[in-house]
Amino acid sequence: MATDGGDAGGGDDAGPDGAVEPPLTPSEQAHALAFQNLVSYKHRSWKWDTLAIPVCWENPEPWNTMYRTWIRDSVEKSWEFLSDLDFTEWDACQPGDPGIHVRIYNERGRSSSYVGKVVSGRTDGMKMFVKYTTGDCEACVRATAVHEFGHALGFAHEHYSEDVPDECKDLVIERDPEQYLADGGAPPTDALTIYDPDSVMNYCANWKYGATTRQHLSRGDVLGLRQVYGDGGIADQACTASLSCPYYHGPGVRGEACCGGTCTHMLHDWATVAYCPSECKGRATASPGTCPLREDGQACAAHADCKDFNGLGQQGAACCGGTCTQQRQDWAGVWYCPSECKGRATASPGTCPLREDGQACAAHADCKDFNGLGQQGAACCGGTCTQQRQDWAGVWYCPSECKGRANSSPGTCPLREDGQACAAHADCRNFSGLGQQGAACCQNACRQQRRDWAGVWYCPHECVGGIGQAPGSCN
Repeated sequence: MATDGGDAGGGDDAGPDGAVEPPLTPSEQAHALAFQNLVSYKHRSWKWDTLAIPVCWENPEPWNTMYRTWIRDSVEKSWEFLSDLDFTEWDACQPGDPGIHVRIYNERGRSSSYVGKVVSGRTDGMKMFVKYTTGDCEACVRATAVHEFGHALGFAHEHYSEDVPDECKDLVIERDPEQYLADGGAPPTDALTIYDPDSVMNYCANWKYGATTRQHLSRGDVLGLRQVYGDGGIADQACTASLSCPYYHGPGVRGEACCGGTCTHMLHDWATVAYCPSECKGRATASPGTCPLREDGQACAAHADCKDFNGLGQQGAACCGGTCTQQRQDWAGVWYCPSECKGRATASPGTCPLREDGQACAAHADCKDFNGLGQQGAACCGGTCTQQRQDWAGVWYCPSECKGRANSSPGTCPLREDGQACAAHADCRNFSGLGQQGAACCQNACRQQRRDWAGVWYCPHECVGGIGQAPGSCN
């Protein structure tokens, strides 16, 4: 988790849009907009000077009562409950009043908040858009509220940590380039913890786990929060069952659990399942305490147990015969367990291998000796793997196909271009007739005919005689 090291602008895409209170110095305003350097912002600090933080609504109306309830409940059960913070008031805003001013928008949009205590007293300092592609989404509103209030407390985006993996940074750039550029690529931050892939402030965690999980603070979030705003008096609370832990949300749900006799904030494993840090967990369906993801050659019970598993049919490991094994790529480019007998891309795992000559097939690629249409080897001809034959032009084709001439049935080779081999004039694409302008099959190759003294078109290699001779003769 990281705190803002100078970002006075919006946590997502908000920025100063007019005269607001409290005022920023010119250098601070420049930094808030461009994130260029720390300059004179350090003295102002992002941390609140009080643990009692007022919150008010810019537009408390009947239509948004439900959303206000969700937002307040989510904030009180996360940032407030797990620290010494106390969010107060929660009534209608008055201009200039200190605290976080929240405006709710009954539409889709990018929610945002100023970062740190500079949000205090600002009109519309936090903007909450509560409509999503699916309409109302309680989990989405709650997750967004937790994220934006994290900004208001001074916590920056986790994916800007110095030790963020390249895959997360690249994912942010790919999915939200406007936001990445708006933030200047990497705003200055002061790290409180190492990079936390599960943080509610991490876009990558949101995309990976979804809104439901993102409602609850990660272990890294809690550690950072308590460094800054106290532990709320519930750290290291003794317990005999998880139900006695105040931040327990249920088995496998992120929050606290009774781990080794102490209420402990759970970690989030690769399968998005929360578990006690003391547990060694394999997969979502495994019993608590199983070993972590399996290396190649180790025992497994499901594909997802394997550390390098990226999906069935994808490059990487899979659980093959009870052991994590690197998949191999078959003729169709599909990755499969070496122990599997696979036919074609559309076949079920475990189907028989490529078809031999005379065996039934559904596509050319089902045939074992298939090297490509028009290439020497087998093909699926009439539902049976059959060796192709070579036609006059050196092209391999199914014996059942009529191949070669322009006037042959469908399935013939394409008409020949100039310079390509031919067996008859009609094989040439630009053939219009003997003695007519266009191509002809001249010495077994398609060539453009030339016109003689009598206006007759003929093959360039033909030479027949004088004026008294047949058309097409030499000069």
